[in-house]
Amino acid sequence: MGFLDLRKNGPMVVEVAPGSYGAFFDLWQQTIAGVGAIGEDKGKGGKFLVLPVGFNEAVPEGYYRVTSPTSLAAYFARGIVRNGDVAGAAESLETTRIYPLSERNDPPKTTVVLTSGKDWNSIAPEGFKYWERVAEVANYVSESEDGAFLLALLKPLGIEPSKPFDPDPRMRQILTEASDVAWAIDQAISMAPRLKDVIYYPGTQWEFVLMLNPGLRDRYWSDLEARINYYFQATMASPAMKEKHLGEGSQYLRSARDSKGDWLNGSNQYRLRVPANMPVKEFWSVTVYDFETRSMVQIDTDVAAKSTYDKLATNAEGSIDLYFGPTAPSGKESNWIKTLPGRGWWVWFRFYGPTEAFFDKSWRLPDFEKV
Repeated sequence: MGFLDLRKNGPMVVEVAPGSYGAFFDLWQQTIAGVGAIGEDKGKGGKFLVLPVGFNEAVPEGYYRVTSPTSLAAYFARGIVRNGDVAGAAESLETTRIYPLSERNDPPKTTVVLTSGKDWNSIAPEGFKYWERVAEVANYVSESEDGAFLLALLKPLGIEPSKPFDPDPRMRQILTEASDVAWAIDQAISMAPRLKDVIYYPGTQWEFVLMLNPGLRDRYWSDLEARINYYFQATMASPAMKEKHLGEGSQYLRSARDSKGDWLNGSNQYRLRVPANMPVKEFWSVTVYDFETRSMVQIDTDVAAKSTYDKLATNAEGSIDLYFGPTAPSGKESNWIKTLPGRGWWVWFRFYGPTEAFFDKSWRLPDFEKV
């Protein structure tokens, strides 16, 4: 992930390596260009030129042109592992280059920060620090119709672009309490959604992750509960996560409860039987996340996910039993993800290159079983 400061640097170039999969976003988290097999580059990579609103100067040929409604944009991409080539997937990201268009003739080296094996905090700030972040980001919101509406809501709170944010003690306390209450509300909406048709397989606990459609602007802006449901537990959503593309793109499901409807608890042992004939052209993965941090579980095994590319024990008919709990079941260590006692958790099950059996639900995941 990288952020593009168009206010500071003007138009910016992102050289995307072949095989990268992701998108460009504005500060509303609206997709402004796709990258990958169903993106503008069709998986071949290339040079993307991200332009600020109102930019009408001549630019060189050979770029995929992208206009960002906000003066801070983001580029998010995954390096997809194919045929077990993890190093190749990482290289496709490490070779990404980002620089101002004005420096295209002698572009500076792009700094790549590798975070594997490092402790770092990706959680949005809480309490009063949340509002300080809002005040900072408000400087990058253009006064478009949507931007003007948001800025009008923030002004009574003392937040205005290019002006200091320094509320008095009374307002500081109000804002702090508002942030704390909102965190609890957002968690409830995100983790226990009551959205219509959120259950993907009727009669199970499996939810469809993306209930909003980021490609449909009217629904995207008006359905606040669907936005909270997704964006509290995750970040960045592209239309490709909602659309049907056989054998391309990706689809995500989520579960936070066992077969009896009880919340998944890190103190218990569970089994998830993944049926044979996975409906994917590329690969699948399942990742465990912590309720409190909304990040992958922090465990001493340093393994929070299992996927196609792991050496997993397989049952005679082709199904795979995955185990989740504080201790590994004897002889099943290769198929086990450790959980933290006393902490709630949930999983995202990802399907890369989903086939028809995913969309028509002729293949379906069963619930977690407590063992």
